[in-house]
Amino acid sequence: MGIIAFGTGVGGIGVYGAVICMIHHSLIKSSLFLSAGNILLGYGNRLIKTPET
Repeated sequence: MGIIAFGTGVGGIGVYGAVICMIHHSLIKSSLFLSAGNILLGYGNRLIKTPET
């Protein structure tokens, strides 16, 4: 959020960069959330097993 606020405050091309950053953030965050759900459905468990030593 700091980068977006800074870009908006600078103005000009900074606003364009801030908008691109917001779009990128929303797409990446939603795709990571959906990927986590697919991994949960695939493995059927949220626990990570550590290798036995």
